[in-house]
Amino acid sequence: MVSKKRAGLHPRCGTIYHWGLAVLVISAGCLAAAQWRDDRVLLVLGFGSFGASCLGRVARRRNWQTWIGTHVISMGCSFIAMLTAFCVEEGESLPGLSGLPRITYWFLLALVGTPFIVRALVRHRLRYRRAAVKP
Repeated sequence: MVSKKRAGLHPRCGTIYHWGLAVLVISAGCLAAAQWRDDRVLLVLGFGSFGASCLGRVARRRNWQTWIGTHVISMGCSFIAMLTAFCVEEGESLPGLSGLPRITYWFLLALVGTPFIVRALVRHRLRYRRAAVKP
């Protein structure tokens, strides 16, 4: 009933995301070196995002016992941190976000993204339980 995971689009896109994120962290480092006081936040969020991406990638590649939960949470947090860095830096010039208080840029994406992470975890758990119950 449950098909085996196979190489395909998801792992390929994940690899592209991971190494693209590495490039973003390097560029954030260059920006932070040029204007430390203004852009150090980008570097911190970039390292956090890349660290979470590394954790999710390692959990899957080494097939940890709890790799699915670790992978979903880590990659979700990585994506939220990356978008938070973008919104903190560019939020005032984005349509729809420009009128919001600056503190909103720090929490808005976490408030929106966390339910998606929880939903993915719950759906997997339900699917796993159904598969375990079937003879």
